[in-house]
Amino acid sequence: MAFKKQHVEKWLAVEFPDENLVSMVSSGLWTVDYSGTGSRNPGDIRRTELVSSLGLDQELQISPFYSTTFYALTEKQIILGTRSGFSNRPKDIIHAAPLDGLIIHWFDDTVGPNRSRHFVTIFGDGKWRADKTGLTALGRPFKHSTADEFVSALGSHAKQVLSP
Repeated sequence: MAFKKQHVEKWLAVEFPDENLVSMVSSGLWTVDYSGTGSRNPGDIRRTELVSSLGLDQELQISPFYSTTFYALTEKQIILGTRSGFSNRPKDIIHAAPLDGLIIHWFDDTVGPNRSRHFVTIFGDGKWRADKTGLTALGRPFKHSTADEFVSALGSHAKQVLSP
């Protein structure tokens, strides 16, 4: 079931009634490539290397065990929330922070049939999260992906990473 913009707008109207949604993206920590216990795809490894190269404080990592999340971008802030497992709708707020100081480092997988856009989000308060959103499955683009729209809406807050 697709994660829909109208559900995020409805949720946002309740949680942050004075805010308007600019863009959103579903995200999380999962893998569709499984080749054994503890296996990780090259994008996941590269994301871990990026976190290390940025020197991020592990104590400031936000909710590393939440696997189904989303980002909502408003005119004033970025919101990280959880998605419900059953209906794939916004559920709880994990973190919300002003746009001041926000940087989202991102890169896309370049190999394999199942590709993702990886994010390392550093909030203005120093807290951070690393996750990804799907781009393709079995070589086919996700019909409802908002990854490009989200990165575009971030403007100068988005920093594409060309090498780890």
